Amino acid sequence: MTIRRISITFVALLFATISFGQVKSIDERIGEAMNGSNWAELRSLYMSDGKNLQTPFLKPLSK
Repeated sequence: MTIRRISITFVALLFATISFGQVKSIDERIGEAMNGSNWAELRSLYMSDGKNLQTPFLKPLSK
């Protein structure tokens, strides 16, 4: 019974870590689009979430 409980807890923690590790801020997503020269994605991201940018120098660069 204890081994099963430990296993379930381990799997739950692993899943939670993977799930939360993949969430990226708008700054990170815009930065990746700029670095990858993905201009269509950059425009889409900026139009939908550009007002939520937290890094001041990304706003004029991504415009």
